[in-house]
Amino acid sequence: MMKAVFYFPNGYTEEKEFITDKFQYTEVYYNELAPADNSARLRIPFDIDFSNKLKIYANDDVKVEIKNDDDSNYFTGYLRKNFSFEKTQRNQPISVELVSPSFLVRKELTSSIFLLNKTVTEIITLLLTTIGFTDIAELDITDIVTVFTAQDGDDISEIITQLLYEHGYTFDFDNNGAFITYTIFDQPPETITQVFDGETNLKKVSQTCTEEKFTNIQGSWGKIEYKENILLFRDTQGADAAHQAQIPVEPRSYIFGTEYNYLEYDSTFGDVKYVTSITDEIIYDNVMRKSLENEGTRAKLSIYNMTDIVRYVTKMEIYGNAYVQTATNKSVVQTGNKLYEFDILYLNDKAKINLLIQNIANYYKYADFSFSLQSKTNFPLGSFVTVSEYGMGEITGRIISKTYQLNKPINYVIEAVAEFVPADVPETETTVDWNDSGEKGPTGDTGDYFEVIYTRADTRPDRPTGDTPTGWSNDLSTLSGTEIVWQSTGRKNAAGTLQGNGLTRRNIRT
Repeated sequence: MMKAVFYFPNGYTEEKEFITDKFQYTEVYYNELAPADNSARLRIPFDIDFSNKLKIYANDDVKVEIKNDDDSNYFTGYLRKNFSFEKTQRNQPISVELVSPSFLVRKELTSSIFLLNKTVTEIITLLLTTIGFTDIAELDITDIVTVFTAQDGDDISEIITQLLYEHGYTFDFDNNGAFITYTIFDQPPETITQVFDGETNLKKVSQTCTEEKFTNIQGSWGKIEYKENILLFRDTQGADAAHQAQIPVEPRSYIFGTEYNYLEYDSTFGDVKYVTSITDEIIYDNVMRKSLENEGTRAKLSIYNMTDIVRYVTKMEIYGNAYVQTATNKSVVQTGNKLYEFDILYLNDKAKINLLIQNIANYYKYADFSFSLQSKTNFPLGSFVTVSEYGMGEITGRIISKTYQLNKPINYVIEAVAEFVPADVPETETTVDWNDSGEKGPTGDTGDYFEVIYTRADTRPDRPTGDTPTGWSNDLSTLSGTEIVWQSTGRKNAAGTLQGNGLTRRNIRT
């Protein structure tokens, strides 16, 4: 029998059976391409000792594992701080909710990080281990980030979300609570074998079409260049004809009145992202003591006057080799005026950036169509399926959400990843009794109509264009050969002229 194991602080562990017919588990692939928590709801028969533990440790992080019959983990999460108790004639079962461990990575950096030419996997692993999160599944994102910087106080979850998003991923946690990543922009295969239709235990289906959320995708990004021996800092206070600076240092004191001074780098070439090494031209009396360190985006300077009279620094310049953002660019895919604008922080390759913007535009173009359905067929979260139902048309989509209840159909949410194929309009035959008819009315306007055409090919053919595309026919019986049959649907006007291109091609027979 399934059970839940609660790991309370101070080493307390408690195994509890739960009411299986009230158990519900929801896993989410993404929410508009962003990470989303998985969750589980369960009801546990009332136990006064257990209820006391829940109240005592209500403000602590209580890890919970839901176990299968073979003791493997079905889900690993943490107790939400909103459990409930109810009593009528007797105490009712305790209702609790569990969520993914994502809150464990919503922490701030306590020190700045500067990295050069590291893979996405290396960066994420470092960020997570910095905050003590070491339960990381094997990651394999080998894309190189030329310059990575994160500042003291930055939110690690936000950094990881942005870094993965730009490289086409999102993150989640597996059934053991380990950090994992998913791809979000991969394309469906040419042939999809997973199908929801009237023959796959389909219980209920609903279709939703919403207005396209964004039609103008704009990403701003900077061109990063490596510059050698460039001026990064200069202080000219007190300069005169004989000296480039006259900066006083009081007796037995530090320059600027403090032991350590942090000098932010700047350059006429652009925004300084990271400095690999520095040299200085700081001229001062040899009775003063100086130390200078490079900290990536700033220098740490200390100058101490060891005498009893005022001394002067007569030149203060710092040079170095640095990665500099020398230009700001913008990549745009626009089909309308609904603006989605964001900054690209970790990519600086133009081809990759343009692909990212196109992928985001494609997502919003197709995600306005979705299906919600119930089925006993269990397809993996994030996998591609075809949903085809009589009278509702067809989409190729990705499973973005699954909700389980034991011994009941699975509730799916599926977002389109290709164009919607309209439902076929059945032909009808009307018999008119002319003896009972009234007077003939005026001739009405002839409207547009959908035409279905077919072709044979071993692989997915190009989208057909034109009124009578070569190799395609509206009569399936005229096609010879043994290749896969492909279908395309297009809108024509009354004159038979195609309006736009043919719609998504789909294989209907092998």
